[in-house]
Amino acid sequence: MNKKFYPLWARFLVLNSILFLSVASVSAQYCGNVDLGADQSICSGESATLTADANFVLSGELDSVLAYKGNVSYTDRALGDPDGRGTYFCRGNSGKYTGAVWKMPCYMPKGTKLTIRIKVPCGSAYLKIYGAKDDYAYSSDYTWLATKYKSGSYYHNFTVTTNGEYNIIKILDMGCKSFYIDAITYDKSCTPTYAWSNGSTSKSITVSPTESTNYTVTASCCGISFTDSAKVNVSTCNTIVCTKKVTNTVGCANKPYVIWLKDKNNKGHHLSGDSTKYIWHEYSNGDVRFTADDISAPGLSGTFDVDLVFSGRTSTAPTNSPKTSNCFTVSSTTGWEYFTTTTGTITSTNYGTISVSRKGPAFQMGDGANIIQDGYGASGWFDVSGGNGHITTGDVNVMLSDCNDTLPTVVACANDSLEFCFEDEFDLADSFNVSKVYMKCVSKHTGNGFYSIKKSCYGCDYAFKYVPDASFEGKDTLLLEVYYYINRVKITKKFTLVVETKDCGIVPVEWLSFTARKSGDESVVALDWATATEINNSHFEIQRSVNGEEFKPLGDHITGAGNSMQINRYAAMDLNPTQGLVHYRIKQIDFDGKFDYSPIQTVMIGGISTLTIFPNPAGTQLHVHFEAGRNSEVVIKSLSGQVMDRTVLSAQGNAQIDTKDYPQGFYFLTVNGTTKRLVIQH
Repeated sequence: MNKKFYPLWARFLVLNSILFLSVASVSAQYCGNVDLGADQSICSGESATLTADANFVLSGELDSVLAYKGNVSYTDRALGDPDGRGTYFCRGNSGKYTGAVWKMPCYMPKGTKLTIRIKVPCGSAYLKIYGAKDDYAYSSDYTWLATKYKSGSYYHNFTVTTNGEYNIIKILDMGCKSFYIDAITYDKSCTPTYAWSNGSTSKSITVSPTESTNYTVTASCCGISFTDSAKVNVSTCNTIVCTKKVTNTVGCANKPYVIWLKDKNNKGHHLSGDSTKYIWHEYSNGDVRFTADDISAPGLSGTFDVDLVFSGRTSTAPTNSPKTSNCFTVSSTTGWEYFTTTTGTITSTNYGTISVSRKGPAFQMGDGANIIQDGYGASGWFDVSGGNGHITTGDVNVMLSDCNDTLPTVVACANDSLEFCFEDEFDLADSFNVSKVYMKCVSKHTGNGFYSIKKSCYGCDYAFKYVPDASFEGKDTLLLEVYYYINRVKITKKFTLVVETKDCGIVPVEWLSFTARKSGDESVVALDWATATEINNSHFEIQRSVNGEEFKPLGDHITGAGNSMQINRYAAMDLNPTQGLVHYRIKQIDFDGKFDYSPIQTVMIGGISTLTIFPNPAGTQLHVHFEAGRNSEVVIKSLSGQVMDRTVLSAQGNAQIDTKDYPQGFYFLTVNGTTKRLVIQH
C-alpha cells in the first residue's frame, strides 16, 4: 500500500497512535527431537536394534509479530510463505526511525542463512537487520547483523548470515524509499552426529544385553543437541512348538472333569467346564502350560481358573513313577514322558488363590498316561497351599489330541487395524458388573504392532484391537492374557490368536480436505490441504492443468509427514496462475515411489465463468465447475427425464460427482438454467 493513499487526518492518526508493542517473555527453544521409539523386549541371547530418529528443524519462517514502531503497516504479512503482499515500511525520508520485530519458532544457530524477500516500488531502500534472543522488546539492545541498500520494483531475495544464536529478528527503515518485506525465512545445513551411552557413534546400534538395560543417545547438529532413552528388556522366552486340544476325562469316574480337588472335609469334587476354554501349550524348552477357565463342580461354590506349568521334562521315569491305573491295565509305558516339577495356581472366585506343587509321582504324559481313561492323555497329583484352607490336595486328569498346528487365523491389512471381539472366546457378555478390563500380550512377533482393549464393538462387550507394524508382513502369533474384575474378584482369560498381515492395497494418505481459491486480486491461487493419516509419505507435488486432463508439476516438492496418525495441514501458492479455468491436484509420493492423487479442484482466473464438466465422456467420477453458480444445485437427468443426481456446488463453484453406478449412455447436466450434454462410458 502506498502512503499517498492515506488522507492527512489518517496519517496523523497512524503516526500518533501506533506505539511499540512488546511481550514480557518470548521463550523459545530448538525445534526438533530425537526418538528411539518404544522400549523393546527380547529373549536371552537375542539382539535388538535401536535407531536414533533425529529431527533437526534448521529451516523455517517467521512465527509471529512481537512489536512495531512508526509508520509500518500489515506486519503480519511477512509471516508464512511468500504471497506477493508483504509488510509495508513507509517512513521514506521523514519522521522517526520505524521498524518491526518478529519471532522465529525456534532458535537459529550461529551461521544460519537468513533470507529476506523485499520489493522497493521506487528508488532504493535503506534498512538495517538485527537479531536478539528471548526477552527483547522493541527498544532493547539488539545485535546488528547487516545494513542493506536495496532497489527493484519486483520481489527478490537477499541473504544475511547470523553471527549468533537468535530467535528474534528486527528490521529498521533508515530512510530513502518505502519498501515491502514479503517473507523472512531461515536455513542451515549440517550432518548429525550421535553419541550413545555404550560408546557407539552410529545412527543405529544393535545390542545383545544379558539383562534389561537402558540405552541413551545424544544427537547433535549445528550446535543443537537432543537426547532420548529406551530400555531393552531381557527375559527368558520360549516359543510354542505344540498346541494340543484338551478334553474332559470321563473314564471310571463316570464324571467329566479335568481337575479333581479334595476339600478339608475329605470330600472329592470333579471340576469340569467348557473344553474350548482349555489350552495346552508345549514350549521349546520342554515345559508344558495347561490353563482351564471357569471350571466348577457341585458342592464347591463359584468357579475356578487353572494355570499350571509342568517342567523338568524327561523320558526316564523318576522315582515312584509312573503312576498306576485305577480303571484299566496299561499295556505299555513306552514313549511316556515325565515332568519332575509342577507349579502354578488355581484361582477361585470364593476361596481365593490356591498354589500348586508336585505330590508323589511325576506328572506323566503319553498313551495311557491318564490312568482314569484309556487313550493319549496326562495325569498327576499335586499338593496345595492357600485357598483359605478349604482345599487339601488335588489331581489333574486330561485327554489330549496330537499337536494342532492350525491355530485360529485372521487377516489384517498392513498399516490397518483389526478388531477382534472377545464375546465368543470368553463369553464376557454373560458377565455382569465387569469393570477394569485389561489385556497384555504375553508374547508376539518381535517389534510388531501395538495392542489395546476397548469397550464395545459391534455386538461385543469388549474388543481387542491389533495394529500391525508398517514394516511387518506375515503371520504373527499372539499369546494374549485378558483379566478383569467382577465384584473385586480378578478373572483371568487366555487365548492364542494368529494374525496374518499382508498388503491389501492400503492408500498411503487419507485425504481430509483440499481447496483451491483465488487470493487477493486474482494474481495468486492459494492451495490448502490436510491429511488425516500418512503412511510412508515422502512428499507432495502440486500439479496444474488447463484442460482437466493433462497435469504438469508446479513449483518445488513439499515434504510429507512420513508416518503420522494425526491431522497434518499443508499450504502452497500458485503465484502465476494462467487465465481462465485452472485445475489443481496434489500428487502424493511414497518413499518407495508409489503415488496417489487428491481430488481435483478448479479455479476461474479472470474472464467469464462458463459451465465446465470434465472428463466428458466420464467414467467413475465427474468434475463440475460453474463459478457463476456458486452454492447452486447441479441436476443430472437421463434422456427420459429421470433425475439421476442432485448436488450443490461449493462456494468456489465446484462439485465432484460419483458416476460409477450410472448406466452407459447420454445425460443432461444443468446448473442455473445452463445445460450441457454428458456422456458416461465405463
